[in-house]
Amino acid sequence: MTSPDIPTLYRQHLETLKARADAALQRARLDHLVVPSGTLQYQVFDDRDYPYVVNPQFKAWLPLTRNPGSWLVYTPRQRPKLIYLQPFDYWHVVPKAPSGDWTAHFDIVVIRKPEEAQQHLPKNAERCAVLGEAQSALG
Repeated sequence: MTSPDIPTLYRQHLETLKARADAALQRARLDHLVVPSGTLQYQVFDDRDYPYVVNPQFKAWLPLTRNPGSWLVYTPRQRPKLIYLQPFDYWHVVPKAPSGDWTAHFDIVVIRKPEEAQQHLPKNAERCAVLGEAQSALG
C-alpha cells in the first residue's frame, strides 16, 4: 500500500473549499470570506482561561489548532491570506512560525498583537461573510 501524497491531497482540498466559498460569496453578493480562529475565554472574575477550541471553519482551511487570535481571509481569484498571531509573551508558550508544505498556498502576515489584525482584514466589513463567534470581532 502506498502512502497518500499529503501535499497533493491538501491542494485538492483547498481547491474544493475555494470553489465552495466562491459559489457562496457569489450567491450572497459578497466579496470576502473572513474566518477567525477564535479567542481565549476567561472564567468570570478570574484570570484562568477555559481550554481553547479552534473555530472548525478555520480548521477546515488550515492545519492549525492552537492559534487563538489568527484569521483566514479568502477573496475569490486571490491567494488566501493567513493573519497569524504570534505574540511576544514572557509567561506563555508562543506559537512557532508557520511551517510545512501548506504554507505555500497562503500569503502569511505575522502580527504581534490581536488589534494589528484590523489593518490586514478587508476594509468594508459589509462586503464580508464572517464565520466566527461574536467575541472574535475587532473594532
